[in-house]
Amino acid sequence: MDDKWNEVVETFKATARAASDFLTKGFEKAGQRTGEAVETARYNIRIKELNAEITALYKDIGRLVYEGGENPYAPNEKINEKLRQISAKKAEIEELRARAEDVKGTRKCPGCGKTCEKSYSFCAVCGTKL
Repeated sequence: MDDKWNEVVETFKATARAASDFLTKGFEKAGQRTGEAVETARYNIRIKELNAEITALYKDIGRLVYEGGENPYAPNEKINEKLRQISAKKAEIEELRARAEDVKGTRKCPGCGKTCEKSYSFCAVCGTKL
């Protein structure tokens, strides 16, 4: 009877270890995905902030052009500075988007702009080599 009981206990222990390993891996994966989601959300929030800043810069440019007087197309250093700021913010947005795609394990197709898995060699939508 003791041998049977020991066998049952050992089977129970093995099952408990297997269940524990399975749950641990599941929780680790869930934690990793949560971390990825948080990081991606941070990038998206910053992208929204940058887009709002770009909109404000465009409004400033419009005001400067309007106030430019008789020749609104004359070179204006204030406008040029705003344009440089817009370009820098757009470059930062592209960098943030690339980081977010990297975190998610995806990338954009250069042909059609669709999101593709990083492991793909060709775009599933248009067939462009990635």
